[in-house]
Amino acid sequence: MVEQIPCKDEVGGSSPLGGSILTVENMAKNSDAVSVGLTEHEMFVAATVGITRMLKVIKEGRNHTYGSTDKDNWQRHIEGAFGECAVAKYLKIFWMGGRFDKIGGPDVGIYEVRTADKEYKRLILHPEDKDDSLFIFVTGLHGKYRLRGWIQCSE
Repeated sequence: MVEQIPCKDEVGGSSPLGGSILTVENMAKNSDAVSVGLTEHEMFVAATVGITRMLKVIKEGRNHTYGSTDKDNWQRHIEGAFGECAVAKYLKIFWMGGRFDKIGGPDVGIYEVRTADKEYKRLILHPEDKDDSLFIFVTGLHGKYRLRGWIQCSE
């Protein structure tokens, strides 16, 4: 389903991250990934977004998804929001936490963001992801992130 991920400017400027073509296989090893650090204030705002999302999950009694557990759900929501904040900062897009009131819709501007805590992890797309969605893959933890690449879901 996924073969190439445009990531830097050789793709004629169509990439949100600018640059070369990455494959899913070498994405985690890419030395061209963009590094983004969050300030204490940015982390505070993003953490509040993650907490708010988790409180909504609890209030609505929703089930954990994609391997989340009671043990790591708070961390996943907060770090996911940190990843979104890092993308917004790099792309210079105003971000106030994306989706508070509904599930669905892009996370940052027109982009969906997937965040993983370890460099070796991969971008995972799910069957219910919309074919026209653009996903940016971010790795990192505690305010230090690398924007690894992007892909359109239909690819």
